[in-house]
Amino acid sequence: AIVSGYVHIKDGKIVKVHTGELDKVDFKRDTEVINYGKQVISPGVMDVHVHFNEPGRTDWEGITKGSTAAAAGGITTVIDMPLNSHPCTTNVKLLQQKMSIATNKAKVEMGFWAGLVPQNSAKPPVLTELINKGAVGFKAFMSPSGIRDFPNVSVSDIERAIPVINELGVPLMLHAEVVSEEFNPK
Repeated sequence: AIVSGYVHIKDGKIVKVHTGELDKVDFKRDTEVINYGKQVISPGVMDVHVHFNEPGRTDWEGITKGSTAAAAGGITTVIDMPLNSHPCTTNVKLLQQKMSIATNKAKVEMGFWAGLVPQNSAKPPVLTELINKGAVGFKAFMSPSGIRDFPNVSVSDIERAIPVINELGVPLMLHAEVVSEEFNPK
């Protein structure tokens, strides 16, 4: 249902959502009031699984087009997957490159998953730095991802990475399909 009301914001945070008519409220003299009239104020939506493919594969969908489409659909925050950009986001240098591009092109708030691959799974400092520099968690495949520079991890790769990921308190998004060796050429 759509109701009349107002949103009380203090120090950039929503502190209360009020229902009722605005003209019946006694505000302090220094309170800024913005009346949106009959406009609707609604929460934004988060999409935690987007593939904006930048850098490298913008012909598929880049940050500008993807985030513009997200905004048009009411999405205010997206979390970009690490694997369809080229190169894939599997180390801090590549994460920072992607974040820099997003700063100039994104039309919505952006976050980034870091890739968990055999090359970084046994390197706690690399995994820790990815999170400390802004990744929200990790994405991995146990089956081939279809992207040559994003190889699938083995059970032992995951076993080496899990203690670090657990200590960091971040999620691991895992495609857990296991393919037999005859269909999993290296």
